[in-house]
Amino acid sequence: MFSQVVTEFWDRTFTAATPAADDGACTVVLAPHLAGGVALLATPGDRVRVALTPEVAESTGLSAETQPLVQLHRRLGATGLSLDDSAVLHYLPEQDRAALLSQAPAAQVRRLTAADADLFTALVAACSPADLDEAEVALDDWDVLGVVSDGALTAVASAYLWADSQIADLGVITHPDHRGQGRARALVRAFCGRLVAIGYEPQYRCDPENLASAAVARSAGLAAFGTWATPSDD
Repeated sequence: MFSQVVTEFWDRTFTAATPAADDGACTVVLAPHLAGGVALLATPGDRVRVALTPEVAESTGLSAETQPLVQLHRRLGATGLSLDDSAVLHYLPEQDRAALLSQAPAAQVRRLTAADADLFTALVAACSPADLDEAEVALDDWDVLGVVSDGALTAVASAYLWADSQIADLGVITHPDHRGQGRARALVRAFCGRLVAIGYEPQYRCDPENLASAAVARSAGLAAFGTWATPSDD
């Protein structure tokens, strides 16, 4: 259903490592260079994969025996680790690529540069800190697109390359006065087409509880791949 670039990236992350335990629903693998010490990927069909550094595996005992998922969380918590930073990962279904590439982007969507700093600053000033934190947009990202209407920036999306791969992670935010008008959908759709055309796979992440953001992903033609969880930075 999804590009090989996507599936192989996550397979490398969670299965190209030494198997530690497998109970059919929760597979634990050792990943010596994993940032944060632990990560979890849950995909449809109740397939849950957990990657641990050898140090975390040793401190929790999870490399020695199979554990139910609830027990895994309990053992991680006992060492001060909690998988409390979750995101639903969305990607473009392989069968929808041709339709995306054949569609012209909305007329008001254009690339943004440093010359648009004043427009970008005005949009950011109108948005809440919580919205900005989840969107993770920046004018100096790898690539940036915006919707400009009547001389104002009403929505912006930016992308950066994900873990030195061919995956480009994008975030989007719309000015509060222009939400519910399809601007985020048009922007994400245009960005996905741009990325696919130059050989990259768009990745859209959102908080599992952010239903509005998930709706933007679906309306732009993306589909949920799974839920990725890591320890928070706090």
